[in-house]
Amino acid sequence: MPDIFADYSEYYDLLYEDKPYHEEARFVEGLLKQYAPATAPVRTILDLACGTGRHCFELEAMGYTVEGSDIAAPMIRRAKAAAAARGSSVVFYNHSFQEANQIGKHYDAVISMFSAIDYLTTHHDLMDSLFNINSLLLPGGLFVFDYWNGNAVIKNYSPVRELRKRRASLEIVRNSTTRLDVVQQIAEVNFRFICLADGVRQHEFTEEHRVRYFFFREIETYLELCGFELLHRSDFLAETFLPDSWNIAIVARKKAA
Repeated sequence: MPDIFADYSEYYDLLYEDKPYHEEARFVEGLLKQYAPATAPVRTILDLACGTGRHCFELEAMGYTVEGSDIAAPMIRRAKAAAAARGSSVVFYNHSFQEANQIGKHYDAVISMFSAIDYLTTHHDLMDSLFNINSLLLPGGLFVFDYWNGNAVIKNYSPVRELRKRRASLEIVRNSTTRLDVVQQIAEVNFRFICLADGVRQHEFTEEHRVRYFFFREIETYLELCGFELLHRSDFLAETFLPDSWNIAIVARKKAA
């Protein structure tokens, strides 16, 4: 998979500065506490597709031992720099989902936020990744992730969107166009970034992101095939479950061998 985040990483934290990382980490913590046995609480967490490490730092502050991994080397460089600046002990790796088994450790829980699993667009990549995640978990370990719900994507996707963010003299404009392939269950999202300083265009680049959306029984089947049992399904950041919600949160447990 090419490094589609090479340019994106430079502006990632600015684009998502309003993302509620602390609230999301608290939501994950609530799920871990709810589904981990009282006799074996979660202490160690691996965040796959961790980006610049923001969820890792939030969870570390809550008392967990956290490590992170991401396919994008520029993201990991920024995560390591942020860890050094914070005095954080979070360890970061540069591995994709498909290579995560190379980490060679075991954790009480693996998480993957921001619907990162949607980038696994083929059957083989998804199966390989789920088997890898299973192998990284201790017996009875938990896998927490979220994904795009096909029911919502087909009904409510936006063909054209624009996002603007400003910090001091820097302004980033991100225009996106989205096309659905409803047969392959793929959303092709094309980004055009315009970077301005004091209103003057400095840099422009484009990226194409291909992401897969899933349906409920499909996710349940993949988990079952790869050695998990489904424990929890809800709207992301909520206790409720609505079939048409865009982001769905999942908790799965590694089955006994």
